Amino acid sequence: MNFKAEIPEEAKDCLACIYTYVVHATITDQAGETQTTQKSIRISRRPVEVKVSMPSAIESSDPAKGKIEVVNLDGVPLTRNLKIELSEVRIPDPLPFQRLWQNPTHYTLSREEFKARFPFLPYKEESNPAHWPTKPPSMTQSKTVEGEVPLEFPGGLRPGVYRLVITDMDSGD
Repeated sequence: MNFKAEIPEEAKDCLACIYTYVVHATITDQAGETQTTQKSIRISRRPVEVKVSMPSAIESSDPAKGKIEVVNLDGVPLTRNLKIELSEVRIPDPLPFQRLWQNPTHYTLSREEFKARFPFLPYKEESNPAHWPTKPPSMTQSKTVEGEVPLEFPGGLRPGVYRLVITDMDSGD
């Protein structure tokens, strides 16, 4: 029996989507005994998951310690070449208020008009730290990861907010 798991046509451009197919099989032998099994098959355009475990707050004088794990969609450990960058986030001044409502999908005011009327409220993604720019990387490592390995950054980092960017050098993601 062949089974071709495919990404639905309407979602071909979704890089983060993971699709799960469940295949059920029931076999009956000549004696009438029946065996049943099932297998889940997960597919994605990005079939590698990188899991990072780091504390959310780190004493600046101590080295930052955590772990990094690379697995496929079924949780099987993989060996990958990774580039790991730690960059300090540039915190906006003034710091925008947290959004009190969901981010609108359409804007009727330009950024300049909006800021003139509401100088301390966030425009588009300004209150989301994931969209704040970063300074050049404070630290860069290249590492071959086989399953799960320790991850350590040296102490002496300036107090602040940092972004960890991990690139899979084997796939460019």
